[in-house]
Amino acid sequence: MDEAIRRRILDLLDAHRIMTVATLRPDGWPQATTVGYVNEGLVLYFLCGLDSQKARNLARDDRVSLTIDHDTPDIMAITGLSMAARARPVLDPGEAERVLRLLPTRYPQPATPLPVPMPTADQVRIFRVEPTVISVLDYTQGFGHTDLVTCRADDHPLSTEEDDMRAPDDSIRDLARHNRDFRREVATGPHSQIVLMCLRPGEAIGEEVHEDNDQIFLVAKGEGEAVVAGARRPLGKGELLLVPAGTRHDIRNTGDRRLRLVTVYAPPHHAPGTVHRTREDAMHAEGAQQA
Repeated sequence: MDEAIRRRILDLLDAHRIMTVATLRPDGWPQATTVGYVNEGLVLYFLCGLDSQKARNLARDDRVSLTIDHDTPDIMAITGLSMAARARPVLDPGEAERVLRLLPTRYPQPATPLPVPMPTADQVRIFRVEPTVISVLDYTQGFGHTDLVTCRADDHPLSTEEDDMRAPDDSIRDLARHNRDFRREVATGPHSQIVLMCLRPGEAIGEEVHEDNDQIFLVAKGEGEAVVAGARRPLGKGELLLVPAGTRHDIRNTGDRRLRLVTVYAPPHHAPGTVHRTREDAMHAEGAQQA
């Protein structure tokens, strides 16, 4: 798949959180329903009731059509995605729990707690949607302009990546390649500290300054972009980046797979044993410390 059009697709997926998905009823009529979604690269996830019509339809035929778009008063500003895809139930408990953690992150933090708790994996049916054909609609390039993309198997790899299938050894590099937590402290000494980080596609650490800490980043896997003192530079596997104390910086995942990092703080910055599963968990913990 062309990288430019892949980026356009990912940008549209990141800009939305609701899609209309059509499944096939037993009588042959398509049934269109609005659902929320999250995505990891080009793979989408949605959930529904255990015995819903969608779940029953997909048990018979896993083919779906879906659209993702938004309303606009300017006809020449219409953009959106249409997909033909296969939707299969998520059976791996770890993958299911990850999807349920991701869903709330697509919405602003509510001012009050939700009236009902988030469902657990055994209370809903979670579907993994892998597109086979994607139509990219963009009127800004001409009335009704559409780019049609046929997806290959490697365009939407398994959510449990091939490298993750192997059991990790005890090396820092291998631990980093398997890490799925936003932040995980793994070693702290008197003068320095090693922390693993993992950014989802499109996710950023967030602009920050460490007044008292030098920081070194090593890319264990994935692709990203660093902004250091206003200067941008791409980051790829094996690259090393030094951020001196007092320097404003940020790192963003620009690829369609997780960006996995090893970072060294000197002196230590986080409490030994620190684990933040998501960026939202990290922000909440930092806010509690400042309160």
